[in-house]
Amino acid sequence: MGYRVFMQESFNGHDAGKMVSGLDYSEAHLIQNQRKGVIVDAPDAYERQITEKVEEFRAEYKRMTESDDPVYRVEGAIDYYVKQMQEKLDKEVAELTQEWKDVYKAMQEEASKDAARFRRYITESEKESAKQHAIKAAQALKYGNDPNVLEELVRLAPQMPNGQKLALMDELERIESAANGKHGAAIKRLYSELSSVTNTDLMHIKVVELLGDVSVDRTYRNLKLIHRTYKHLPINMHNEHRITSAVGAGVR
Repeated sequence: MGYRVFMQESFNGHDAGKMVSGLDYSEAHLIQNQRKGVIVDAPDAYERQITEKVEEFRAEYKRMTESDDPVYRVEGAIDYYVKQMQEKLDKEVAELTQEWKDVYKAMQEEASKDAARFRRYITESEKESAKQHAIKAAQALKYGNDPNVLEELVRLAPQMPNGQKLALMDELERIESAANGKHGAAIKRLYSELSSVTNTDLMHIKVVELLGDVSVDRTYRNLKLIHRTYKHLPINMHNEHRITSAVGAGVR
């Protein structure tokens, strides 16, 4: 399963403001100990429970198929027990997934309130200053293909108050649109500098936002893709008519 870390600063090839998953113990704790990021464990309890239930399913199926007990040699017996196991697993995973969704919804609501409270303290002058910086950068990129204005913003960003940083982050789409796919490295550095606001007032809000992409049932979905007991599903690798496209299978 690995560790999930929110990056407060760019480090070891991981970008600031991003969520990194699947890290081992050493790297995750190195990042946290050096204050480059924080370990995020909110979904872990649900993911761990689902993984344990999936492993129990696998182990029970293996035990039945390898058992010398004559009860399992009766035609259709294993299929009967497997169906019961699947119904139980499906129900348990659905309940745990819903629990996580409920927890996450509560986290979202709290984060939204905090974000609203914080944004109320962004002054009109900070908003206007950010807008003017963005317009200037967009014009330089669109009409002069000149990235120097971006480099100037990267230099100025650390000196900006948090409100202005946040307001300028809201204007980044304007800059990216004007760049038309170019100057990605400079825009990335600018985002990294602006996202330093998440190190203090808004870090937990950003973490909650990124947790929206987290699925706690990955091992269960993987089970349905590759385990022969789910070969009746079109997405399963043992199904003769399986869907091979990840998009068609609904795999995320």
